[in-house]
This record gives sequence, structure tokens and C-alpha cells, in this order.
Amino acid sequence: MYRSQYLGTDTASTEPHAVRDFIDWLAQNLSSKTLFEHHYVDRRSGRKWQFNGLEDACAQYQWKHQGVLGVPPGDTLSTNASALNALRDALQRSLTHADDAAVCAAACAVMKWGGVQAGNSLWLQTNTNGLAELLSSTAASLNSGNLDRQDENLRFNAGMTKVYSLLARDFIIYDSRVAAALGWIAVKYCQENGLTRVPEGLAFPWAPSKEAPKAAAPKNRNPSDLSA
Repeated sequence: MYRSQYLGTDTASTEPHAVRDFIDWLAQNLSSKTLFEHHYVDRRSGRKWQFNGLEDACAQYQWKHQGVLGVPPGDTLSTNASALNALRDALQRSLTHADDAAVCAAACAVMKWGGVQAGNSLWLQTNTNGLAELLSSTAASLNSGNLDRQDENLRFNAGMTKVYSLLARDFIIYDSRVAAALGWIAVKYCQENGLTRVPEGLAFPWAPSKEAPKAAAPKNRNPSDLSA
């Protein structure tokens, strides 16, 4: 499948398309203070956070990140943007020179920024040889719009999507929190449009977050409202 087919922008298609309709609906309602009103309780502090829509959530969110490549640690959207720009520049510069060691160092810095070093940095260091070519080909594949292209050596997990998001066009980081948020928005769309089932193209896959088996305050990544 090609991206244009999934998004419903393929001019050859004349059939109703749920994904295209969802995008139009979200664009029209993105600034709604009531439709996307939500709250949660911080599992550690017990503090309740209340958000009047997505813009308010963006303003209140604590964008905590580690210090990387000369950019100090911070917790604002602005400092995060500075860190990501530095990481993107380092990745692109090292890929331009096909420098495997530099690519590995830059990708490991991305993992440090995201707080997901554990297995990801080890994998990068173990697979440094040929890493520049692998990431270049992955970015090219994602940019091609052909969603069926795969590489048997490709590592595609939440950590690596942070790297790909800096290399590919219009590609977002995808982890259990993002999946839950997209699922929650899809549920809102279904409720607003009287749908009793989530359309196949909007059934974003999600997985439970990593945590201790018997965590006292388990994380919730299930976006379902349990009505269907």
C-alpha cells in the first residue's frame, strides 16, 4: 500500500475513505476546548492535571529531556526544539559522510535525549558497521510512500522511531503513549460520527507499556471506552 492510498488522497479512488474523513474532522476540531478536554492524575505525585483541549495540553506539558550535543537539559517546548535540531543536524551530517561511527554516536544521543538508552544504544553499538547505509535506506523507504517496503535487518521499535522522525518527512515518534493518544482521538471521532466500530485504517496498534508486573499504579495505554 502507498501512503496516498492509506490517506485517501489517491486521485484514482472515488470510494468513501474513513482515514481522509478522519483527517478532515480532526483539522476542523483540533482547537476544540470541549471535545478534547481531558485530565489525568500523576501516578507519582498524585497531582491532578486538567487540560482544556490539545493546545492547553501542549502549553502545560512538561517537555523534560536530557542534555545532548551541547544543549543543556530542559523541560520546555523551546529547549526540546533546540535539542532536536542539534540531533537532526548531527544525524544528517554523519549520514552525508557515510560515517558509521558518527551515525552511531548521533543515534545514541537521540536515545539519551529520549531516555531510552538501555537496549537501543547497545543494538546501535553492536550494529555500527553499515549503520549509515541502513538508516539512509530506511529514511528513503519511509519517504517513498510505499508502506510495504521492509528490510529484514531493520530495527523498528519506539526508540528507533525517534531517530527516523528526525530523518524522514512527516514521520512521528510512535510509542505506547502516542498510540494511546491517537486511539483516544479515533474513539472521539467514532463517537462524534455515530460509529460503533473503529474503521480498520484508524485501528492504531498499541501495546502495554513496560513496567513491573505488579506495579502499584499501572500505566493505562488502552484507548478504548469499553463500549464496543
